[in-house]
Order: sequence, then structure tokens, then C-alpha cells
Amino acid sequence: MESTLIEFDKNVKSYFNDTSNFLEIHNHYQKELERYTSINFNLFKFIHLDENKISEIIVNILNPNGEHGQGTLFLNAFLEIIGIEVKDKKPFIDTEVLTRQHINNLRRMDILIDWIDFGIMIENKPRYDDKTDQLKNYAEDLRNKYGGKNFIMVYLSNDGHFPSEVSISKEFREELEINNQFIHITYNVKFKEWVEKCINICQSEKYKWFLKDFLDYTLNKYL
Repeated sequence: MESTLIEFDKNVKSYFNDTSNFLEIHNHYQKELERYTSINFNLFKFIHLDENKISEIIVNILNPNGEHGQGTLFLNAFLEIIGIEVKDKKPFIDTEVLTRQHINNLRRMDILIDWIDFGIMIENKPRYDDKTDQLKNYAEDLRNKYGGKNFIMVYLSNDGHFPSEVSISKEFREELEINNQFIHITYNVKFKEWVEKCINICQSEKYKWFLKDFLDYTLNKYL
């Protein structure tokens, strides 16, 4: 029995010695990696991004004429993620778009992807602050602007939270869903999948690191 305990003690000491050596080697190479890549540095840690600024960055990524220089790659990736057929024409993309077709023209859509005869509106909701009749007004405005079913509303939230019935009734939202005009995506699933896809197809190393930092920031901040 004593010899068994001695052998067990040796095995335990050996295990912890091996583990300690492994951690020492890991920490050494981690420091070397940081020396050449600054892998833990993220510029967004020093910048406060509110909902509007995040929307502006999303527009910059989506914009075929954006500074990323990747053309329609990122836009097409987004359309594929939400299950929309990629279009040949380049759209006009903007933030804070006024609802001009509706009587309540004080509403501002977070993001509008506009093909003239078809539109995709993205409502960016990293936090829960649905306004009274907000999505209802957006849907009515889009219906007036594009006619019938030629628009899609994308609701981007930080989890499985659906829009409040204060913003749009459940019946109206379900009607839009049946017509494939309302899509709910979240930061930790579809948004993450889209940005990761953009990172993989991006040919600019500089912008690729920007995308990685932006994704890390949004996931850490809103999850």
C-alpha cells in the first residue's frame, strides 16, 4: 500500500511538473507572438461606440464603394447570410434615413440598402429601446416607398429578443415574416457569421484586422 502511494505521489508531481513546463513554454511563445502581432491590442477599447456609430461602421463594411476596397464582397456575403439572392446592381447605402413616405417623417432608419425598386432596412438594436410604433412606421414607409413586398426588414439584436409589441404588433410582425419581409438576426450568431466570412474573404490585411477588432468589440460589449 505504501509503495502504491509513493508511486501515485511521483505521478502527481510529474504531472504538475509537466504542466508547469508546458505553461512556461506557452507563456514564452505567447509573449513572442505578442511582440510581433500585438494580438491583444484592440483600438476599439479606447473608443466609445454608440448604436449610431456601430451602424455607420456596418454601412462602411456593406458599402461597395467603401474604403475597404473589396467592392461588393462584403455586401454579397451579408445577403447570403440572410438568405437573399445577390443582386447585380450596386445599391445606395446610408444611415439615419428619414421616413419620407410616412406621415411621421421624424423617424430615422438605422441602415437602408436601397436598389430603387427594392430595399433592405436594418434596425440595429444592441440594446432594448424600442420606440412606440417605430417598426410599424418603418414597415408602412417601406411599403409606400417600394410597393407591396419589395422590401425586407432586418432586426439585429444582441440576443433572441424580439421587438416589443410597443414597436410593432405581433400580428403585423408575423404577417411580414410569412411574406419573408421580416428577418431577425443576432450579434452572436448571424452577425458573427457574416463578419467572420468578411474576414476570410478580405484581401486587405489592414481591413481584415479592423474587422477582427470590430467583431471582438461588439461581441464583448453586447453579449
